[in-house]
Amino acid sequence: MWVTLAVLAPVAVVAQAPPASVSTDLVVIRELTETAPVLSQIVAGRDSAVATRVAGVVAEVPVRVGDRVVAGEEMVVLDRELLQIDLEGALAAEAEAEAGLEAAEARLIVAQRGFERADALRGSAAFSQGIAEDREGALAEAIGLRAQSAARILAARAALSRARYNLE
Repeated sequence: MWVTLAVLAPVAVVAQAPPASVSTDLVVIRELTETAPVLSQIVAGRDSAVATRVAGVVAEVPVRVGDRVVAGEEMVVLDRELLQIDLEGALAAEAEAEAGLEAAEARLIVAQRGFERADALRGSAAFSQGIAEDREGALAEAIGLRAQSAARILAARAALSRARYNLE
């Protein structure tokens, strides 16, 4: 049997601080943005309104932000295709209105002749009051249709003028 003896030497005892408290938190991955307030002012050398004569689709913008422009300088180019289509439609409407006027004038001539024949029979045994009234009504209708056709020509020509103006 073996016996071990330990010699104890006097040791200085020092007081220790209590253990530090530690806390943990859940780690989350997210985007972090920082903002800083800044006061500034942007002042244009000149403020101007820009407008086109007609509404349309912009095909090209030949100027860039910051470019200097002078009065009358082209700043946008509109697509002319739709404006050309409008012009062609106005030309067709004018032709249609003119054809309608020709038809109305022909109808007026026929109605005028029918009325004159019926009126020439007035006082004879072949005269019919009903037929005379029908012819008079047809004549009045033909006069109205001619006036309506003339007005359609005026409207078609106004639309044609506007379409030409828009294309300039």
